[in-house]
Amino acid sequence: MPGAPRAASASPSEPVLPGRQVWDKRQRLLRAPEFAAFSQTPPSVRAARRWIAMSALIHPAEIPHADGAQPGAAVRFGFTISKRQARRAVARNAVRRVLREATRRAAPRLELAARQRRIDVLFRLKQPLPLASQAAWASVKQLLRQETESLIDQLDVQLRAPPRAQAQSAAAPPGARP
Repeated sequence: MPGAPRAASASPSEPVLPGRQVWDKRQRLLRAPEFAAFSQTPPSVRAARRWIAMSALIHPAEIPHADGAQPGAAVRFGFTISKRQARRAVARNAVRRVLREATRRAAPRLELAARQRRIDVLFRLKQPLPLASQAAWASVKQLLRQETESLIDQLDVQLRAPPRAQAQSAAAPPGARP
């Protein structure tokens, strides 16, 4: 006897809670060429903490996406969590959720700081997570969230800083040659 049709689901999709933003696909790095750009081009911004490393590529807005991706978001995020750093899929998915939530909260602020530029940001788990016997998972998630927010704050400060050429010419005394 066949059961319920495959289209029917016992659990409906999770509704969007008030105050929670929907994560649009245009805000994510999805395809291999988008991730490969980080190995082919030196990152414009690079920073790291104990467990998380961040790389950002900053492009002028008029340059189209090299990989043919649809334009739309000024800031796009990608995450890489390897099996070497987090052995269990449950841990890798939890790290992704923590990173996604931190970037989701900061995306509007970074969109404002982008100022007519297109920015691709990649977060990478760079060090193995502690074993369950060594640390409470709640404290590890809290530390990951703090590190990610710290890296995002650093990127925000660098995006809001005046461009280097303007800063150097503003610092030079009038009449001085560059």
